Amino acid sequence: MGYDKHVAIIVTTHDKEKCIEAWDIAKSIFNENQVSNRQSAPINSWHTFFIGPDGSKEGWAESDVGDKQRSTFKDWLNDKAFDDGSNIYYWAEVLYEDDFDQERITDSSKKNMWNNLVKAENKKNNGGKNE
Repeated sequence: MGYDKHVAIIVTTHDKEKCIEAWDIAKSIFNENQVSNRQSAPINSWHTFFIGPDGSKEGWAESDVGDKQRSTFKDWLNDKAFDDGSNIYYWAEVLYEDDFDQERITDSSKKNMWNNLVKAENKKNNGGKNE
């Protein structure tokens, strides 16, 4: 037995080629049916796609797989951060409509900005190696 916990990731960037790159990576990590088509905003050339929930319930083995997939994809997004901690990808992981009526942003590019800055500094100080 388990409970519902819907988690999705939304990704936006102003660079169409970077959107295609992230979208291709997402399709290689997730079930292709989870990854939406790319959308282009009618103004200012923003490009967006989202990764839907895995559909399993917490406590199921499939839920653990979904957690690992989301973690892998978020790590990939965070690895694209610039030296100042900012990122060409604006993304948010959201929890919504779970069995306990929780709704919130659980992770995001903004929340990771400081970690990305520290990571970039450490890489610079270690001769280009992540440690």
